[in-house]
Amino acid sequence: MVVTGRPFPARRRAPVAPVAHLLAAIAFALPATAATWVVDVGGTGDFTAIQPALTAASEDDIVLVLPGTYTGADNRNLSFGTKNLVLRSREGAATTIIDCQNTSGTRGIVFYNGGQDTTCVVDGFTIKRARLTEAGASGAGIRVEGLTTPPSPLLVNLIVRDNNNIASNGGGLYCNNGVAPVVRNVVFQNNHAQSGGGMYCNNNCAPHLSGVTFVENDAVTRGGGAYCGQGCDAWFMDVLFEENEAGDNGAGLACWKSSPALLRCVFVDNEATDYAGAMDFQTNCSPHIASCTLVGNGAPAGGAIYATGASYPTLTQSIVAFHGAGSSTFHCDGTSLPTVAYSVVFGNAAGDSLCGDHHDNAFVDPLFCNVLTGDLTLASDSPCLPGNPGNPADALVGALGQGCEDSPVEPSSWGRIKCLFR
Repeated sequence: MVVTGRPFPARRRAPVAPVAHLLAAIAFALPATAATWVVDVGGTGDFTAIQPALTAASEDDIVLVLPGTYTGADNRNLSFGTKNLVLRSREGAATTIIDCQNTSGTRGIVFYNGGQDTTCVVDGFTIKRARLTEAGASGAGIRVEGLTTPPSPLLVNLIVRDNNNIASNGGGLYCNNGVAPVVRNVVFQNNHAQSGGGMYCNNNCAPHLSGVTFVENDAVTRGGGAYCGQGCDAWFMDVLFEENEAGDNGAGLACWKSSPALLRCVFVDNEATDYAGAMDFQTNCSPHIASCTLVGNGAPAGGAIYATGASYPTLTQSIVAFHGAGSSTFHCDGTSLPTVAYSVVFGNAAGDSLCGDHHDNAFVDPLFCNVLTGDLTLASDSPCLPGNPGNPADALVGALGQGCEDSPVEPSSWGRIKCLFR
């Protein structure tokens, strides 16, 4: 399913700044003494592989990588050591590829106890086919762990795909022990792990994600798209979770003892085997979810949201629609009381009943422009648009604004759209 009219990056290509703007930004942001080291697999630069350039570079230097596919031992398990460097491609992720070739025991990029901050940048690469097979070996695509000075590295304009962590956690990105990477305009696609197929964070991490896509990632247990463990109060803004899968729970996002914030996020067609198709909150979670759109996610229980163990998610100004058959759309046990307010809930096969504290909601068709083709923007007469009749918030409800003039000719229903979802 494709979501249109949204601020998310395309699945397979990250935005690329024009070269002139790029050089101007570099000149403005970095000291005049910074050197630039050119890497070209074709042999015209200072190096033909990336790691020798990172090793030779000094603090605040730039490693500029020309288009090509970079393979072999000097182009995987890349490390900055303790230096703040800028590793940037000249022409973007679509043409500059770090390919770990499914070699056992490999990661793409590793930041481990290095002390980097956001002057340390990785910009404009595809990182693919890293592979970890040993138990406890975490973080296949990118590992960020134990940095001493949050915020830690800036990861921008990346495609992180087809990475496989067979026996441990974190297929695309792994964050642990207090780190706070800033992640912008990144696509995590088709990554696999035990938990946290797209991203796994644990132990008081605080990643800040904006303009990020999690698509077609999977986890053996929980967190097909992303997992937030103890104390990881992540920030998700303009993030798309689409077609992620979990063997147990939390196909889109799974949380344990953490309270992330989500703003203008879309969860669509995520599928969990046991429970929590879109979001799972277990044990002392108090997330804030605002202006989000949840459509067509599936699980035997809690197709949209599952809360247990004294968890108190708050959902406001959001759309919850067209979820699949199961025992419940919202699930909360006796110790967990979600708050659902100023939202639109409609057309869910397991019913539109809410648990916990709920008030000022509307149970009407959100009038997407064309849910059958995946266009989740809103028709001009949608009750989710401010000023329209039936609007429960007198403000935009959901993540996406108006995308068409007229409402659909025929109303949507789960029966009409179920064939679109697994």
